[in-house]
Amino acid sequence: DVCSSDLGTILVLMGAARIGAISERLVKAGLPPQTPIAAIHAATTSAQLVSVSSLGEARDGQYPSPTTFVIGEVVKRRTRG
Repeated sequence: DVCSSDLGTILVLMGAARIGAISERLVKAGLPPQTPIAAIHAATTSAQLVSVSSLGEARDGQYPSPTTFVIGEVVKRRTRG
């Protein structure tokens, strides 16, 4: 496996148009489709939106730009507030 669940955290910047394809490649490389992914739109602004799903659910064009994606088990440690 090129990737494993022990890989750590993956960040994708400005990938909203390609996150589905990126997710598919990560799954094909060995990450489980249930690997958590957080999409953070307009981070650090009053318009910030956070969406949490999995690699298997991510689709191209599903998120507006600018969106930063955080992929990995660290997403489960997210606090809301």
